[in-house]
Amino acid sequence: MIMNLEHILSSLIYLGSCFAVFAVGHLVFILFRRSYNIKDELVEKDNMALALVLCGYYLGLTFSIGGVIAGPSAGLANDLIDCWFMGLWRLFCSTSRL
Repeated sequence: MIMNLEHILSSLIYLGSCFAVFAVGHLVFILFRRSYNIKDELVEKDNMALALVLCGYYLGLTFSIGGVIAGPSAGLANDLIDCWFMGLWRLFCSTSRL
């Protein structure tokens, strides 16, 4: 029973960390694109180019986080460090082109 509880707890920690990295990525995306309203562009103007940019950004962020989680585990602490490092590296790489 303790082993199962330990697995559930570590899974919840991984999930929370991934959501936090994704939320930071979303905030960075919004901060670097203040010149236009994303909701207005997507809903009112049906801007397909922005929709593709947004999907590509989120898909790249998902791949960088998922690559850390899907690989072999090096322990909870090392996996979380890798998740944050790869997530923030992806954010740096995608915002440096702006």
